[in-house]
This record gives sequence, structure tokens and C-alpha cells, in this order.
Amino acid sequence: MKNINLCIVFFLIVAILIFSGCDNSKIKAVKIQIDNSNISADKADGLDIVGRNIVITKGGSYLLSGYGTEVQITIYSEDPVELILDDLQLYNESYSVINVISEAKVSIVSTGTEGNVLSIGSGKLTGCIESDGPLYFYGDTQIKVQGIMCIKSNEKIILDGQLSLYSMVDAVSADSISIIGGNISIVTGQDGFNADKIEIEQGSISITGNGEKSRKIYSKGDILISGGDIHLSTTDDGLSAKGDFVLTDGSLIIESEDDAIHAGENAKISGGSIDIQKCLEGIESSHIEISGGSISMVSENDGLNAAFDDKDNKGSADINISGGEISINASGDGLDANGSIFVSGGVLFVSGANGGKNNAIDFDIDFVIDGGTIIAAGNNLGAKPPSVNSLQNSIVVSFDSTHSETFVLNDKEGAAILAANFPKPYDCVIISLGSLIESNTYYYGIAEIESLNSAYSLDLENSGVFLSKLGEFTVSESVTLVHSK
Repeated sequence: MKNINLCIVFFLIVAILIFSGCDNSKIKAVKIQIDNSNISADKADGLDIVGRNIVITKGGSYLLSGYGTEVQITIYSEDPVELILDDLQLYNESYSVINVISEAKVSIVSTGTEGNVLSIGSGKLTGCIESDGPLYFYGDTQIKVQGIMCIKSNEKIILDGQLSLYSMVDAVSADSISIIGGNISIVTGQDGFNADKIEIEQGSISITGNGEKSRKIYSKGDILISGGDIHLSTTDDGLSAKGDFVLTDGSLIIESEDDAIHAGENAKISGGSIDIQKCLEGIESSHIEISGGSISMVSENDGLNAAFDDKDNKGSADINISGGEISINASGDGLDANGSIFVSGGVLFVSGANGGKNNAIDFDIDFVIDGGTIIAAGNNLGAKPPSVNSLQNSIVVSFDSTHSETFVLNDKEGAAILAANFPKPYDCVIISLGSLIESNTYYYGIAEIESLNSAYSLDLENSGVFLSKLGEFTVSESVTLVHSK
């Protein structure tokens, strides 16, 4: 008898361990099976099947699986509802697949092995998933949402799962959008994200535009990014905020036919990385503040452009750089401020236009350098020197002819303190370094340095070997102008 009792206890323990490892949400959920036009479900209060319409009027968890056409899930519940999609494939032609009429919190969880597909065809303009309340997306397997409009909420949307979205117009639109993780892939004819406020904390995001004018991430207010890996390819702005754009961490790769990043009020970058591989203008905002992070860009026009959206605004649109590493290859102005430019830290490498009326650095009021490192080259015509009230010394070297070789700056002992490979020909160079000491003499010229593997170097082990020594100068004040034949 004792052995029998021990066996019973043993099997009870095994059963407990087995069921504790199961997905409890699936066990507790009301099961709904869809077989085209036939829908079967567990009996549950608050669940009605009316033809091909699944009506949920009470909160709880619902597990949906199977294949169907013209099936709609309608939620009237005021209590939270969890929809668990387990290899569910629904295809509608003229109305949304999931329609949340109440303002209840609805969580959509993706499970299964084959993935989940929710699709709307070319009928009336509506959302594939529509809600008057908040929508939450979770799960480790993929939800593929495609149609005229993918996901629409009149409140907020939180994304933390694997989503693949294809939309002819806006892919995700809401009062606010928050991405806290997951893997999101979007192809859209208009905006990828459209909201009053957009926050990105984590996750991998890829958005591609296939429309004539499609912004990838658009906010009527602010865009706040504190993490994640984001890749945008767009026929319009990459990221566009009417308020502020703020980047504290994360990685951005942008290809844009217009502005890569546009902010109506402020663009603030204190960390993370931005790689703008193609754009009309790189970063445009009324006020640009860079205190950290890494930024590289190739632009057809200006790189950093401080300007007001309202052309009648007579204020000062400024650029303030206190940290970070910035590399700009611009066919227009490298930096262009309708107000002033202030540099107190960081490293700024600029190759601006080599002809026309554009320059490496352009400004309307002041260009004050109190610290940092500036290595800039471009067009001599119309070039403006830094302001004389700068605390850090700088030189402006203008040439009678253009050069494309490595520009080298040597100290009086002949050691190279700077070498720069600019990607375009130049006839004007602006250099500001903390090592430019007043009353010291320096030599400049062009050279070949085999060890120079990057665009510039400030720490050369070997002395610079001039191909051609072009001249020398002595630093006599905060701005030293040098003319070279």
C-alpha cells in the first residue's frame, strides 16, 4: 500500500511539472477554431458567433486558429481582452479583420509555428486592425498584417513582437505609438508610423516606402528614441516631427529623397549613431543640439541646416555642438545656420561644396568656437571665417587653385599634427584645434601618408612628408587667415 501511495505522489509531481511548463494563457483561453465559413468555439459568456462575425462582449483570453475569408472579430467589451493568434490566417476584402468598438485595452499575442496573417483587400478605406482604445502587440512568432490601412487606434499602440506590415497608406496610426522591443518590418505607400507622439526604446525596425511621397516615421508632436536598430528607406522625410526629435541611444540608418531627419522645434542628439547614406538634407530643425553620439551623412544639399519651418519667423535658428563625432559630405553647405553656430566640443569633419555659392560652413550671425575639433574644407568663394570672439584658435587657409590630395598640418619641428583626406576637391580649409597655440609657427601642404586609413588623423606617429609644402603661418589671434597660391 505504501508503494502505491508513493507512485501516486510521483505521478502527481510529474503532472504538475508538465502543466507548469505549458502556456497557461492558452490553457485558460476560450478556443475559437475557424475553418473558412465554419466557426466553432468553446461555450463562454460574452462570446457569440453570428455568421462569420466573432463577437466578444466580455474580457478574457481568446485563442484563435485556422483559416477564413470575410471573417471579422468584433470587440465590444469594456474589460481587457487578450487575442492569442495561433497560426491564424484571415483574409477580408472590404472590412477590418479585428474591429474594437469599445475603448478596452486589447492585447494581440502571436504564437504558433507558421505565423499569423491578417489581410484586408481593396474595399472601403478602413484599418485591418481598428480600435477606439489602446492596442498592445506581443509574441515571438510573426504577425503579417497587410491591406489598405494596417493598424489604427484612436488611443495608443504598444509594439513588442514580430510584425510584418504591408500597407497602401499609413501602416500604423494612433494617438501615441511606443515600440518597446520586437522585430518590425513595414512596407508602406505613405507613413510607416503616424502619431501625435512616438517613442522607440528597443527593437529592430525596418521601414521602406513604395509611394511617391512617403514619410517613414511622422509625429505631430515629438519623436523620442532611446534605443533600437532602425533602418529607413523613403521617398520623403525619414523621420519628421512637428515638435522635437530626441536621440539618446540606438542606431539609425537612413536613405531619404528629402530630409533624413526633420524637426519643427528642436533636434537633440546626445548618444547613439546616425548613418545617413542618402538624402537631400541631413538634419533640419529650428535648433540643432549635438552633445554626443556618432553622425555620418552624405547629402545632396545641406548637411546640418538650422532654419524655421515658418519663413516669417525672424528668430535665430542655431546649431550648437558640444560633443559627439560628426562627419558630413555635402554637395551644398556642410553646416548652414540662419542664425549662429556654436562649437564647444566634439569632432566635426566636413567636406562641403567645391563650387557655386555653397560652403563648408555657412551662417548668418556668428560662428563661435570655444572647444572641440573642426576640420572642414570646401569652396573658397563666399567662405566666412569663425568669429573673433572665439576662445579656441582657428585657421582659414584659402587657395588660388583646387586640391584633392591629403591636407597636412605640421608643427615647427616637422611633426604632422593633422592629416585630412577630403572626399571632394577643395580650395578653402578651416581648422580649429586645441593644439593651435598662439605665437607658434606651423607649416601646411599636401602629402601622401600611407598610414592614413580614415578621413582624418590627429595622432600621426610619423612626420608628415610633403608632396608640396604650400606655406607657413604663425598663430597671432583667435582667427588666423592664410592665403596660399
